[in-house]
Amino acid sequence: MYEKYSVLFVDDEVYILNSLRRGFMDEEYQCYFANSGKQAIDIMEENEIHLIVTDMKMPIMTGLDLLNIVEKKWPRTVKIILTGYTQLPQILATINQVDIFKFVTKPWLLEELNRFIRKGLDYYILKEQNLEYQELLEKKNESYQNILKRMDFLIEDAKKRCQILGSCGKAIYGFQKRYSLRDRITFQNVFSVEEEIYEMICNAVVMEKKKCSAKELKILCQETIESIFEETTLECADDLNGNYEINVDMFKTAVLIILLIFEEEFRMSGIFGKIKCENKFKLSIISPKIQTIEEKSADDITSLDVKVEFAQCIISEILSQIPFKFQIIIAEGSLVIGFSLDNATIT
Repeated sequence: MYEKYSVLFVDDEVYILNSLRRGFMDEEYQCYFANSGKQAIDIMEENEIHLIVTDMKMPIMTGLDLLNIVEKKWPRTVKIILTGYTQLPQILATINQVDIFKFVTKPWLLEELNRFIRKGLDYYILKEQNLEYQELLEKKNESYQNILKRMDFLIEDAKKRCQILGSCGKAIYGFQKRYSLRDRITFQNVFSVEEEIYEMICNAVVMEKKKCSAKELKILCQETIESIFEETTLECADDLNGNYEINVDMFKTAVLIILLIFEEEFRMSGIFGKIKCENKFKLSIISPKIQTIEEKSADDITSLDVKVEFAQCIISEILSQIPFKFQIIIAEGSLVIGFSLDNATIT
């Protein structure tokens, strides 16, 4: 039971140390012996001592001086003092300064001293076990705290996701309400994709941001566009530098929605893309000399007008959750759709 524990005996009288050495030579615990406080400290510097038994009255360094040092440097070591009745003032001083497990008065019996040592080692083992239980409890508490934090994060994430889905749903519903039933029938090629777009948003809504480089963003854009338009040309600047922290899934979904809304125009007039990265990452999707679908409403609104309004309505709602700015313009007969990062660069 005590094989891995050690006891240090300290006394300036050689015959007492020899008596202790003979008396405890067959004990389970390992014994060390020192004839001065200095030698005791040297032994403790080199060996792990679990219990120290020291005489109170010693020259140069008293037992109280020694135990004060032990208390500061090895506070877990159990301390037993051998003392005489005439040393009461020192006993009181020691009690006030040092955590003493037991005072053993002289003359002492070997069996009695051994019993106190074993009790002292039991006390050390108990403290050791309590410390292990405390560390285990702290680890479990930390684990529980992490679980609670993760639950809070998931709940908050779910709330934000619901808010995004709700705001996107309201945007789609609000867009519908702007048009009469006749208009919705006239422009059914626009309104027929609403459900598909909302499903895409539902599958993409995550709040997690990821770190990626400009080159990784370029590959993402290229793969996303080519997943629908295989022959697309994507011009890229040579200086694609910088790192970004963005909601990748939401950005990818925004690009896919644009490709879906304007799919007819892109297939009729062609599509190519440009990526620049001067001060911030910019993606432009361009359809040159765009050919418009001829449906018009009673108010002379074209299908392209409706698509532009729909794209601005839903994409702006999506990109409000990520650091991208969005713009659609029709210039010199070309449709130009731009995405640019806003304050997303990270170091």
